[in-house]
Amino acid sequence: MTIPISSNTRGLDSVTRSRSYLGRYGRMFRKLPALSVWNEQKYSELAKSMTSVDPQIPNKGNENHRIPAGYTYLGQFVNHDITFDPISVIGEKIDPNGLHNFRTPRFDLDSLYGGGPVKSPFLYDGIKSPFFPANEILEYQFRIEHLIKFDGNPSTNDFSGDLLKEFDLPRVYGVRENQYERTRALICDPRNDENIIISQLHLAFLMFHNRAVEVLKNKKTPNPNNFFEAQKQLRWMYQWIVVNDYLPRVVGQGIVNDILENGRRFYDWKKQPFMPVEFSVAAFRFGHSMVRPFYRINDEQCDIPIFDLGKESLSFFGNIDSNEFKLNRIKDSEMVRSMKGFEQRPEGWIIKWERFFEKNKDVVVKDEKGNIFPQPSRKIDTKLAFNLTNLPTESFNRSSMEQLSSDLRQANCNSQINLSSLAVRNLLRGDTLQLPSGQSIARAMDISKDLILDVDDCRMKEVKKIGCGAETPLWYYILKEAEELNGGYCLGPVGGRIVAEVLIGLFEGDPNSYFNHHPSWTPKDSIFKDEITGDLESFSMYDFLKIADPKNQHLEDRKIVQL
Repeated sequence: MTIPISSNTRGLDSVTRSRSYLGRYGRMFRKLPALSVWNEQKYSELAKSMTSVDPQIPNKGNENHRIPAGYTYLGQFVNHDITFDPISVIGEKIDPNGLHNFRTPRFDLDSLYGGGPVKSPFLYDGIKSPFFPANEILEYQFRIEHLIKFDGNPSTNDFSGDLLKEFDLPRVYGVRENQYERTRALICDPRNDENIIISQLHLAFLMFHNRAVEVLKNKKTPNPNNFFEAQKQLRWMYQWIVVNDYLPRVVGQGIVNDILENGRRFYDWKKQPFMPVEFSVAAFRFGHSMVRPFYRINDEQCDIPIFDLGKESLSFFGNIDSNEFKLNRIKDSEMVRSMKGFEQRPEGWIIKWERFFEKNKDVVVKDEKGNIFPQPSRKIDTKLAFNLTNLPTESFNRSSMEQLSSDLRQANCNSQINLSSLAVRNLLRGDTLQLPSGQSIARAMDISKDLILDVDDCRMKEVKKIGCGAETPLWYYILKEAEELNGGYCLGPVGGRIVAEVLIGLFEGDPNSYFNHHPSWTPKDSIFKDEITGDLESFSMYDFLKIADPKNQHLEDRKIVQL
């Protein structure tokens, strides 16, 4: 039985005439019709064409040195901060106005702070101040825990272990295979524990807040609002990074400047921002194509797969010889430890951030061993890393209710449709929300005809082979235009405009953003201004991480040579 692509709409009778400006989800291009000529089999065929079957390390032809690998996961962190849909199910047509976004459409870090110390007390430790009433806990800091090497015996209820010097997110304790372990992270958004990179990035944000509280505590005059001031410092620094560091890399400085100077043209809201499905379901999923199959974490942990790999998982790719993976120590019956999350990370697996973000903007360096710093992301194109085509089940049924509901439906799917393929899931998600085609949005944007990718164009030969007319799915189109028009180094005119207008629009629509409180604010106006020695043009995510981790546990000090 196949997924009923043409099943009745949930929400309203017609989603293409949606006019809501106030819904948490909505549409940027309300008058454009949905792309309706595709079906699940065609989506599956297109997804197969998007699979990169070259696992070689490194594959220099697919590397994008203009965007270091860390920005892939900063984008994931941003996405988790502004969108969360745990309700919709792949295959059921949905009106976005009937969907509730379980994240505020603001850069307010609700994925970090939750409901605050009162509503989400499990996230915090409280510090009582001697200058105020004893029952008033003021300077809340996030809970951060040491890694634990357990040596207790579950059978005798001996719950003991050694604290290691390395830090981790706070986690719940349990027993598996008669061994104690720390599993699910105690954080507001479980998606930020999906892999080791995003979990340690989340940890860095916790550390930044705690550091801000410590700096404020050391001031001579105590302040009962230190928690809220630290929260504001972190939020504004984060907002500045998104607008001035992240966005110019992924869409180009020209689009950012145009929107800031001349305003938004397509992301239109009246009283408060909504979350456009063209952004959340298509445009902002460009980061999936940037995921590398393997990462270097530090000097000792190199070429670690993003997901578990073994002979069984490799057999999915019939033309891949597992002997090519000797660098990753894969043997016939051996499973190599990957970067998957939802458990305490292994001892020694500390992310060294200069492998993911550069110290010097626009300068690529290497160490004495010839390793490039930082490692690049993959290009933004229509080829996804091979291990995103056969995701482990737990990678999507543990991370969100939405993904779990899709798994439950898999038993009713056509056996030919591989829902463990990220590309398949993204394409079907676009169909579920009935997105317009990429070409129709390009025309609505008044993009020059020579920049619109037509199916008859040789650049769209993969789509033409499938034979679904002249229109292509929006997510695919956005990746393809980045590949063809910008060499995969940044988004093209449709994807770049959608991403930039929405992120800047959310920033402008937040009454508590620095844009609305203090438009000229920069990191040099923060409480950490004395630690910022360079100019603002060079201030980047790496500098943010230096502030969060002044003891350099996650940073390395090595001699580097410019290439």
